[in-house]
Amino acid sequence: MPRKASPQEADPELTPFTCVECGGALWVHVNDGVLRLRCRVGHSYSIDGLLLDKHAALERALWAAVVALEERAELSRRIVRRLEGSGLGTQARRFRASIAAAEAQAGQLRELISALISTGSAIYHDEDPDAGAA
Repeated sequence: MPRKASPQEADPELTPFTCVECGGALWVHVNDGVLRLRCRVGHSYSIDGLLLDKHAALERALWAAVVALEERAELSRRIVRRLEGSGLGTQARRFRASIAAAEAQAGQLRELISALISTGSAIYHDEDPDAGAA
């Protein structure tokens, strides 16, 4: 049975944000003066909680991309070895380029993740993220 809104709860307002857990639309609910973001399924977040969870989801996605790129490079290395072992070394050239590109892109993502982690840490520990930059 659906929950009835209390007289203190205003009609929920749709946001442009999505639920970290299920990807559903998030609605703003104010109940007893407390603002919460909630999806249709029932996952609920405070504003700070949503920001923290989005930050964590972004980091997980970037690490997944690093793994995919590194696996792509390793698979390409194996293909190169097979081609060279079969006397088809000239065909291995495009795979060598793929290895270099994947490794470079994984390195760029690692740098981005490092910056994301340090920026996130500064935000949640009342640090000035630009304090050390000169």
